[in-house]
Amino acid sequence: MTRTNVQLVWFKRDLRIDDHRPLMEAARNGPALCLFVLEDSWLMSPEVDRLHLTFLKGCLKELHENLLSMGNRLVVIRGECVPVLNRLWQSVPFARIWSHTETGNHRSYRRDQAVGEWCRSRNIEWKELRQNGVIRRLGSRDGWNSRWEKFMRASPVRKPVRVPLRGPLPDWIAASSWEGVMDQALKESRPRPVEDIPKAGSSAALENLHTFLHARGRSYTREMSSPLTAFESCSRLSPHITWGTLSLRTIYQAALARRDELIRDGRRHADSGSGSGPDLTKEWRQSLRSFTGRLHWHCHFMQKLEDEPELEFFNLCRAYDGMRENDWNHEYFQRWCEGMTGYPLVDACMRCLHQTGWLNFRMRAMVMSFASNHLWLHWREPALFLGRMFLDFEPGVHFS
Repeated sequence: MTRTNVQLVWFKRDLRIDDHRPLMEAARNGPALCLFVLEDSWLMSPEVDRLHLTFLKGCLKELHENLLSMGNRLVVIRGECVPVLNRLWQSVPFARIWSHTETGNHRSYRRDQAVGEWCRSRNIEWKELRQNGVIRRLGSRDGWNSRWEKFMRASPVRKPVRVPLRGPLPDWIAASSWEGVMDQALKESRPRPVEDIPKAGSSAALENLHTFLHARGRSYTREMSSPLTAFESCSRLSPHITWGTLSLRTIYQAALARRDELIRDGRRHADSGSGSGPDLTKEWRQSLRSFTGRLHWHCHFMQKLEDEPELEFFNLCRAYDGMRENDWNHEYFQRWCEGMTGYPLVDACMRCLHQTGWLNFRMRAMVMSFASNHLWLHWREPALFLGRMFLDFEPGVHFS
């Protein structure tokens, strides 16, 4: 097969053009083909629901439009990764694959293993690049915090002005429609009435970030725990973090910049003699400190799954093995799932989750704790159910 300098950008959960090093590197090294694979194994997995597909479609729409403005396009193909890559390679013999590393579940881990074996068998270079605070093949957690901080404070990767497209594309690729692929998957999915799915895509993520840092987030520290106030006072960025429409680094640096702005404003007020500036900014600064701490904890838990992937399946404390497995009560589980336990706060949270796909973190812990302790349900099935319900399902955070 004729060798070319075509670069394949494999988009996974990094659906953006800003701070996207694989896209930048591909643009530097030759014409590029930008790919997203809608995997059947993902569609059939127990953690996937219609609301994920709905949000994903919006993310892909904006990504495609952004790539068009850069002289490229997004190719979305449904299937399993290795057969899809093999067919692409036979039509367009790309020399290299660029992607971000992913800390996902066992399914995505096995998929990446299979892709790696396929690349080696064909002498195709696969460059996996880091996109958050998780470190692959970490030997020790010593120094992890400082390494996280160093990565998050590094300059974000600037988007390329142009990403040249390899062309002309074979007919079967040129004729593919990301919208048609997604619409067919949605048609096959289980109907679910969800009233409040947030807008998808990087533009919506940036708008959320701005309103949080300049208005909604002022009382974040006080109001993030209550389900009555969290919907407005939390950042609501978690689905965007999960699907990578904004990088965690972009969010972190925006929060630090806002903190520094508030410090400067406070000093100006103090110098002017008004005496009100520092008091006005104190709550904001506390909230931003809490928020950046949450970003840190997000990667901390993902690192746990990266280091101990068995957490997806087994008890964190193995002394609990066998404690609940033989006492499964399907009626209790169904009542919990439907918000029909008779415990008002639990039921309100579960019904809210059905309608919105989101709960604040205190209520997430509460409904899971109730399932395991009060209903004596082994955690695995409730965890899978919640994975389907949460729009922002992130395996590392979720299973830990």
